Amino acid sequence: MSQKFSSGDVVKILPEYRDLGDEEVIWIVEEDEEKGRVTLIASNSSMSIKPRCVVQTAWIRHMRLSD
Repeated sequence: MSQKFSSGDVVKILPEYRDLGDEEVIWIVEEDEEKGRVTLIASNSSMSIKPRCVVQTAWIRHMRLSD
């Protein structure tokens, strides 16, 4: 079983689920995983209200220092 996603985790969206430009975004998990879903915040966005999206946990992976 894979590691659960928790508030504050830094994640990446897998290439097959990304929108154009998502590879440049630093995604942070907003709240602990629930029912196989999490809400992500685009932490490095210059917008005053940071974009958020709800994704299935199968679409993301924890970031490693080497990423």
